[in-house]
Amino acid sequence: MCELLTTFQANDTPAGSRRRKLWELAGRFHCSVIGTCLTLGELKKILQRCQISVEGEVSDYDLHGAFVNMADKACSATRQVQKFLDRKHAAEIRRLAKERDPAALGKAWDERFGTGQVAGAYWALVTHPFATEALLTRAYGEVHMLSHQIGATNRVDIRRLAMLERRCTDLEAELSASRA
Repeated sequence: MCELLTTFQANDTPAGSRRRKLWELAGRFHCSVIGTCLTLGELKKILQRCQISVEGEVSDYDLHGAFVNMADKACSATRQVQKFLDRKHAAEIRRLAKERDPAALGKAWDERFGTGQVAGAYWALVTHPFATEALLTRAYGEVHMLSHQIGATNRVDIRRLAMLERRCTDLEAELSASRA
């Protein structure tokens, strides 16, 4: 795997020249891109494609962390991630590529975010040559807060599911007793 680097790169691709590569993004985007735009299954496939052998069991968090930690270096694994993201989110990249004005780009992001089309639109936005720092910061914040909201919702759902499973068990016992 790529050596782990702790330095963060500036978002220094000149506007209008070309889409940014994963390793050219400011470091603060790496975690959100890897976590939002790829599934864990996809990360495992990329790991296999790169013929990286891993000793023992690797947790989902460790897998995510490994890709985040190498995202700022252009190496075989990050090139594979770039290629995979570009293919997976090609439709969103094409959709947002039409926008040249930062305000129109922001409106397109808002529309996609509002309809739940977050992963592809986020990748297309953070790599877009006309995305301003202000727009990137806003989108990053929205994705960050969305992850908190999803986590809170999942905790509520898990509690509700446990309660319903207990209720189901109780009702099955009552039904069984009633039949007897």
